[in-house]
Amino acid sequence: GLEFKRERSGATTTYSKDILKRTYRVTSKRSSTGASVYTTTAYDGLTTTVNRNDGTTTLLVSESTKTLSGLSTTYKYPDADGDSQHETGSRITVHNTGSGSTTTNTAPDGSTTVTVTYMDGSTKSSTDQASNTTSYDKGTHALSGGGLYSLVTAPNTTQSTKTYRDQLGRPFRTEYADGNHSEMSYYAQTAAAGARGKLHITKDADEVTLADSGTHTSYGYNAEGERNSVTTQLPDDQTLVQTTDSDVVSDGMLGVCFRTRSYTNGVLVSTSLRSSDGYSSKTTTLAGTSSSSRTVPLITYYEQGDTIPQGKQIGDIKTIDGTDGKWEVTSVAADGTQQKQFYSDGLMKSAVSFESGATLPSTALADITNVTDTGFITGASVIYDAFGRTTSRTDARTGTVTYNSYRENGGLVSMTDAGSRTTSYEYDKMGRTIQVNAPDTVDSSSNTLANITYTSYYPTGQVKATWGDQTYARFNVYDSLNRLTELRTYQNLAHGTEPTSATTGFAKTAWIYDGQRGWLLEKNYDGETDDGSTDPDYTYTSAGRLLTRTWERGITTTYSYENGMLASTAYSDGTTPGVVYTYDSYGRVATVTQGAGAAQNVHTYSYDASTLQLDSETISYANATHVRTIDRHYDSLLRPEGYELKTGSTVETAVSYGYDNAGRLHQVGTSYPLPTSPEFTYGYLAESGGMVETVTGPAHSVTNTYASDRNVLAQKKNEDLATTPATVSHFTYSVNALGQRESQTTAGTAFSSSFVRSFGYDAKGQVVSDNHDTNNAFDRTYAFDGIGNRTSATENTTTVNYTANSKNQYSTVGGTSRTHDTDGNLTNDGKTYIYDAENRLIEVKDTGGNTVEQYEYDYLSRRITRSVYGGATVQSFIYDGWNPIAMYNAGALSQTYTWGKDLSGSMQGAGGVGGLLEVSFNSNSYYPTYDGNGNVSEYLDSSGSVVAHFEYDAFGKTVVENGTLAGNFFHRFSTKQWNPLAELYYYGYRFYAPETGRWINRDPISDLGSVAYRASMPELVQRKFEMLATEIALKFRGAFKYDELIQKAYDAMSLEERNLLNMYLTVFNNTTNLFDADGRAAPVIVVGGVAITLGIAETVAASFGVSVFCCLLMPDCRAAMIAAMSEAARCLAVSNQCIADCSDTALPTKGGDGWDFYKCVRRCMEAHGC
Repeated sequence: GLEFKRERSGATTTYSKDILKRTYRVTSKRSSTGASVYTTTAYDGLTTTVNRNDGTTTLLVSESTKTLSGLSTTYKYPDADGDSQHETGSRITVHNTGSGSTTTNTAPDGSTTVTVTYMDGSTKSSTDQASNTTSYDKGTHALSGGGLYSLVTAPNTTQSTKTYRDQLGRPFRTEYADGNHSEMSYYAQTAAAGARGKLHITKDADEVTLADSGTHTSYGYNAEGERNSVTTQLPDDQTLVQTTDSDVVSDGMLGVCFRTRSYTNGVLVSTSLRSSDGYSSKTTTLAGTSSSSRTVPLITYYEQGDTIPQGKQIGDIKTIDGTDGKWEVTSVAADGTQQKQFYSDGLMKSAVSFESGATLPSTALADITNVTDTGFITGASVIYDAFGRTTSRTDARTGTVTYNSYRENGGLVSMTDAGSRTTSYEYDKMGRTIQVNAPDTVDSSSNTLANITYTSYYPTGQVKATWGDQTYARFNVYDSLNRLTELRTYQNLAHGTEPTSATTGFAKTAWIYDGQRGWLLEKNYDGETDDGSTDPDYTYTSAGRLLTRTWERGITTTYSYENGMLASTAYSDGTTPGVVYTYDSYGRVATVTQGAGAAQNVHTYSYDASTLQLDSETISYANATHVRTIDRHYDSLLRPEGYELKTGSTVETAVSYGYDNAGRLHQVGTSYPLPTSPEFTYGYLAESGGMVETVTGPAHSVTNTYASDRNVLAQKKNEDLATTPATVSHFTYSVNALGQRESQTTAGTAFSSSFVRSFGYDAKGQVVSDNHDTNNAFDRTYAFDGIGNRTSATENTTTVNYTANSKNQYSTVGGTSRTHDTDGNLTNDGKTYIYDAENRLIEVKDTGGNTVEQYEYDYLSRRITRSVYGGATVQSFIYDGWNPIAMYNAGALSQTYTWGKDLSGSMQGAGGVGGLLEVSFNSNSYYPTYDGNGNVSEYLDSSGSVVAHFEYDAFGKTVVENGTLAGNFFHRFSTKQWNPLAELYYYGYRFYAPETGRWINRDPISDLGSVAYRASMPELVQRKFEMLATEIALKFRGAFKYDELIQKAYDAMSLEERNLLNMYLTVFNNTTNLFDADGRAAPVIVVGGVAITLGIAETVAASFGVSVFCCLLMPDCRAAMIAAMSEAARCLAVSNQCIADCSDTALPTKGGDGWDFYKCVRRCMEAHGC
């Protein structure tokens, strides 16, 4: 048998065998000089024990003891819960007479799964830890010449999937329990040799039921049988044709290499080159060329005439230079920015990023925190133990995070950041995180807060409950398909109490699913009917696209489709304008028509034929009485270079962008093209990668100062541009160990005097006090119930009491009754509020019943008109994405807005919060300044003088407003538009009331977060977004936070694609409330075809002690996340199987990369109709 193996990296593996030729020791070395890790196998009768040892520490891998029959085995696993005892389990198999076998697996926590097989070994049924049994039937059929079928029936439902295969074993028909089916067909034996017998056409159930309503895709192949074309039918008899070709060419950088080219409708969109040794690659897209190369080892071989050692022969490897566990990978992005990774002993020890044109270091940097090389952007270094576990990670700017110790099974016990703040973790016997102990802080009374969060689990692995500090107590209930059916929250549960199934006094949100197809039928809030007896909230087409949505108010929205893409949306209320979509041959939106007659609005999009980028957007309001065009510009790398807003050929406003050598936004001009001296310039913090340190504008400069040991803002200073700069406003922050701001010291000429605000928090992390050291009138205290509803708010000495109903809606505030409709919209609090069929606020009436404000929206739900006092003043808005760029009064240009980076570090990742650079009206320009939260503090005129000044309490209520022009500026708290008559801030999808610290209605993404609602999104766009997000997540292995990841995926899409996505991050900025009124956080991610709300995803990830997207890469964590809110059991099983199958070939540890893994999983799932 194999005795020795050397990999190209220099890693070696030596196999030692006993006299029975059994391997008893495997010695692994990542390099010839590296430490040895021994995997030993001890054979003791019926017991086999496998350990890993580095010469000092021994870790159990597994131990199994079989009975003489071999049918019963007991196991020992590595210690997971820290009790110094190995975890145990067992497997018992019973052979059933004439009917296969039954195998019972017992896990370390005592839970069991049972698998029954047929006599041929295939699965007959599987029973999970909650005794839910999925059955698998099979037999023969007579369809299309006959063959075999397989039938999967989900537990405790009539939901089933029957797959028919032809005599060649190819699936050609999938039937569902409701009688609908999808189809697949294959090329005939008379077809060209490369295509013969291969998949030809797929039709989903909608396409089968009614031609041109669903997806219809055909596939083509080259002479070698490789798939080289995919043709998708699009609306209006159009087709999207994607083709690829491959060959071998010679390249100046790579030499002889493999080339793959991809075309869309005949346009070459990408060319990928890969060197023959696999070490180097180059990719050219419409946005430029990027490359990656790895140092190539120089290998010599024994030749005739050499002195050949004993055991060697001619042709054997003689020397390997340039590797032996050490190598470098250099990557150059299309914009010229460079990254270099240094590997030592087979592991990446450091990675650095440099600007375009900079000279990369030839060797690993000795001290990543003290880099003086020109053009350095950022970097990090990592230290590992002998088992390859990370012991420390040092960031170039913030210093070292130490991973203190690990459980025997690999679970992290604790980690200490560069500021000596330690977080520790506890696990159960299954290795699931049950406790996260974050650094201690103090509450508003200076009592120590332990900041421990707890998580419990069902035997199936789904999260049962979360409770403890810095979170709200929640309890989850699932059905037999592991779908969330109940979320229980608690207003009066004592803090720190574990919620169980027996805990009373909860509010329940319930989900009801279709018994035959598994789709969501209803979502019912506490007190609403949840027995399935009422008409469903949602109905679907045969293929699962959302067909109707019916609100509790009785308003029905109907969706229609053409070739699987959304064609129209119609509303039953008779007032909300319907929407009609058309598409081009690339599946991009061409026109969107909203309403009819005098109220008709039309958006028309045109695209560049060579770059495929959005070229212009024409907006027509009120039946073409108000028409504007946004003319967009891009640089050679297809980065936004600016836009011009035009009426006819007249430019009303424009913006231009310039980038630095690190690819970051560097300059913003208020005209196009970029002027020689742009109005605004960004400077970045050294070694941070992209944290904004300075902003210089025409009237002032901004300086941000950050903590040295973490990415926390310490100061923000706004100064004028005088020779001796005067400080207009200066905010200095102190933060606790969790990063919560404890105080804000405020100074500057804009304030009457300097002062300090002190913030206090309760154990749930909620702001409970906001104290002003010089003016008691600004003091605030707040009290909350168990789910975050206010019970009281005190301003100075005046207290207002709140009462909340079981739906977490305020029923009284200060003795004033408040009413909500059955869809959760606030309808009366003294003022009256009226909503359209999308729950968008359209009218506000004062206490006398007089209309004070009316609103209209475009098809993206952006507010496009604001009418005051029944039309006395009518304002209309034009947007770039979600940021308004122009406001008109009665059709005449009134104000223009110039935007730059917001608090996310991108253009709109935080919804524009802190990103407004300039407001212009009456031929004058004004410049906002901000505090650390992105709230506007001042507006300055061109001389740097303060013309408006605002101060706010913790929840956005204005406490100071002064300045000669204060009433002319609407962007204030969170850089959102203030509506003074309604006393509300417009956040994009809904309105926020700072007086109560509460949104006036439910989060509209509540439904978008469900798999059901996602079906109404244009499929190609939604899939691209998922694809980009997953690609980035896998590529960077969890290096980005959720919002950063989503923004990167968002930035990679064209504008019209962005417009078809719900960017919840643009509206959710009330950071002092952790959850929405219904007790749920709302952003979604997609895992294995399952949409999961971010709140649940974060809970699952936290329970494993990792980030959300690191969780994706951990099988147990990923499984728990999927189980939290799954689609049908079939697709869940398919996704797990696809992930397992693809993990064998496509993960980085198997020689692939993250993108290969994603594509493999996606292809696998699509092949199974998921």
